[in-house]
Amino acid sequence: WHGSTPLSVAAYHGNLAAVKLLLAHPATIADSPGDSKNTPLSLAAHRGHLPIVSLLLAHPDVDPNHPDNNDRTPLILAASQGRSAVVAALLTHPDIALNLRTPESRSSLPRSTPLSAAATNGHAAVVALLLARDGVETNPTNVYAFTPLWEAARYGHAEVVEVLLRREDTDVNGCTKLVSTPLVSAAKQGHVDVMRLLLQRPEVLVEHRDRDEMTPLMCAAASGAVEGMRMLMERRDVDVNAPGDRFGSSVLATAVKRGHVKAVELLLGWGGVDVNSRDKGGATPLLEAARWNNIEVMKILIECEGVDVQARNGEGKSALALAAELGKTDAVRLLLERRCVDVNARDGDGRTTLAVVMDDKDRSYIYPAGKKSDYDAVAKLLREYGGVNR
Repeated sequence: WHGSTPLSVAAYHGNLAAVKLLLAHPATIADSPGDSKNTPLSLAAHRGHLPIVSLLLAHPDVDPNHPDNNDRTPLILAASQGRSAVVAALLTHPDIALNLRTPESRSSLPRSTPLSAAATNGHAAVVALLLARDGVETNPTNVYAFTPLWEAARYGHAEVVEVLLRREDTDVNGCTKLVSTPLVSAAKQGHVDVMRLLLQRPEVLVEHRDRDEMTPLMCAAASGAVEGMRMLMERRDVDVNAPGDRFGSSVLATAVKRGHVKAVELLLGWGGVDVNSRDKGGATPLLEAARWNNIEVMKILIECEGVDVQARNGEGKSALALAAELGKTDAVRLLLERRCVDVNARDGDGRTTLAVVMDDKDRSYIYPAGKKSDYDAVAKLLREYGGVNR
């Protein structure tokens, strides 16, 4: 409290009697921030001391929009903390700034308005109070172009999303600098309740792609949000086989790489999903499962009707070769035990899988490289099933 005024200290601690005595003294400056740059009103609003806030607001010398040491106004502070009663009191002041933004520097909420602060922190009651005021911007953007709806969707604040969507002027497709919409954000985080609310709006873009070329369905598959995936797949305007991300992966491949068994089962049980879809490198979902050593997913894919267990990527590598060169012992064992692959099939360079595993020089360029013990175990397995080194 070095440099703080007695009034600031009393306001912070909620000492109403002391505040009244100090305000009655002729030497007291009601709006003085002291050396700490926090005014008594800012401190009381942040802490939720309603009687003191009301008393200070009635004082003619108090500026209701005076920023604190991080350039946040009392309204932004109260909104970010969910102080509904304090927000309501501040809104009664005729000079209150409803849409004043924090500066880009020295603030934890860069370019945020009170509505943004309340939405980001999940305070639905405060959001409702602010939206009830004429002149409140429904879609203000911060320095990253995040809107209140996008922030609420990202953090899974379903109640806030519901309140915001009651306004017809809420932009349900507002994009950030990451080219991400609220639906993409919710799907990426697996917030199914929020996705359900957003999908009720007829104008929501269900095939929008973010900066990484990820659609909402791909994002839901990546996060393992099965119910969110189901909601999207039940729509006629969603393509379950559309390639996406930087590698051209399918939705199925996206779920496979993350090892989301339930998501994979949902997709394989859905009519029309291409089990052998290929990405830009020619890899199928089975090849990706082998690469990432996702054993449970591999078991499901191997048993799936129509799956090509002999498929090769653009470099001529099979699922067995990919698993082996990366030292994925479990994946190699599964493929060999099922006897569904050719142990001596040659890659695009004419080498058998065992030859690749035994090539220390080639192995050093592989990412992510396995431990030597992993490769020794893979080589032993390959030899047990008839693998040759040539």
